[in-house]
Amino acid sequence: MLLDIEARIGELLPSERETRGGVPRHTQRGEGGIFQKKIPKGITHRQLEGSRAIATHPDIVERVKAQARENEDIPTRTAVLSEIKYQKEKDRNDFFYNMKKDG
Repeated sequence: MLLDIEARIGELLPSERETRGGVPRHTQRGEGGIFQKKIPKGITHRQLEGSRAIATHPDIVERVKAQARENEDIPTRTAVLSEIKYQKEKDRNDFFYNMKKDG
């Protein structure tokens, strides 16, 4: 249940672009096009990024939950973030392996 809460927090938090104060493409700086949403007090940047990662990878969250149930263990935030990092690295390695193989 805590992972579901963490995912919902990630959905509700402002996006990375919104927290950096980006400028929409259709406006200029002088026309009031600057916008910025503040990160809520009490949430660190690390927590923010972790919540966003969990929210954007529901398939990995479900896989970690199933694996924890199978092993009679508790699914943790750390396990999900580690699996996300592993998947990204695996995808990156597969991409470069296929490029090398084709070319």
